[in-house]
Amino acid sequence: MKTIRTTPQHPPRAAFSLVELLVVLSILLLLMGLAYVTLGQSGQKARVASTQTTLAQLDAVLQADFQAMLQDFTEQERKAAAKAEWDNLAAGRAALTSGAYGYSGTSSQLNAMVRQSRYIGLFPQRWEDTYGFDGVFDGWNPASAYVNTPDDSTQQASAADPMGMPPRPQIYAGPLEKRLKAALAKLSVIPAKSYADLVTEMTNPSAQNKNSELLYLLLTSSPNGTNLLDQIDADHVGDTDRDGFPEFVDDWGNPIRFYSTPTALFSVGADTSVEAALFPNVAAGGATGDPLDPTNALLTSVFAYPNGGDPLLYQPIPASAMFPSGIVYHHLGAYYAPLLVSAGPDESLGLVEPDSASGGDRRTLLCVPTVPDEAYDNITNYQGGN
Repeated sequence: MKTIRTTPQHPPRAAFSLVELLVVLSILLLLMGLAYVTLGQSGQKARVASTQTTLAQLDAVLQADFQAMLQDFTEQERKAAAKAEWDNLAAGRAALTSGAYGYSGTSSQLNAMVRQSRYIGLFPQRWEDTYGFDGVFDGWNPASAYVNTPDDSTQQASAADPMGMPPRPQIYAGPLEKRLKAALAKLSVIPAKSYADLVTEMTNPSAQNKNSELLYLLLTSSPNGTNLLDQIDADHVGDTDRDGFPEFVDDWGNPIRFYSTPTALFSVGADTSVEAALFPNVAAGGATGDPLDPTNALLTSVFAYPNGGDPLLYQPIPASAMFPSGIVYHHLGAYYAPLLVSAGPDESLGLVEPDSASGGDRRTLLCVPTVPDEAYDNITNYQGGN
């Protein structure tokens, strides 16, 4: 008789229990969370590194221009005669001591004042910085009489001003204007932007990103920035407000800001934690002295604002309805360096905007922190290997 073997039958396995499913799901979610955090941090670091690269490229042009200006000033010291060219310090001293301004002081003090004004005019963080010692656009004021005085303005002397007066004596014959016109001619926008369009944009109180747009034109018109746009990542050039004037932007698409003299970060009573975040390789409190005033002539002069605190360079322009009360360039004796800033990953600047104030008084424009917690992750040209 043939024996038939049968395979033992096991009862079918029950489905996964709810507890088992929840355990597996929890593990998957945990792994996904870890992967998200890891990839997110990696992506954030890549964005920071990319923005740092762009800032380094912009900084290379900025510093080259700054050093070229200092070299020009060195050459000017060797010129005994007050020649007509804009960059002659003797001509600047003559203007300051004329009846229009009536300053007195040593040659070192007057030279320092001329250097400061011309630096601000050639590296403006707002359009008003191009107006010169009198603080008035192009030497005239529609509400008052014509101001026929020597000026250090970066604006080109015109054949006739809107009040029909002849050209005024001008020692600063428009080098910035020539550069800006050259930069505007290179813009591939339709319709093309003229210098008059730029003036309209920069003097419009409601216009956005004026500081960043001015920075773009300054650097792309620089002799040291001829190949800048070929080097910059195309994603780091944009027109975020779509007005035809481009800006350099960071990896989050926000305009990069420029501060010409951010000495409020190093002044007496300043928030040293923000200073350390934006200038991590600069000693606390910065260094005394100023490359535009190498002998510290203004630090102990009558031009120091004597309010018992950190001295400010204050220009006491003659009292007049057409003049602002004064122009503060920087905190004397504080660390002095041009600053480029990205708002960083949180996309919040945490600083007074570089073009937020109006009038001649620049104290609020010297990189004053408003919300330190928002400024700590800002990215600057003084981080990394700088």
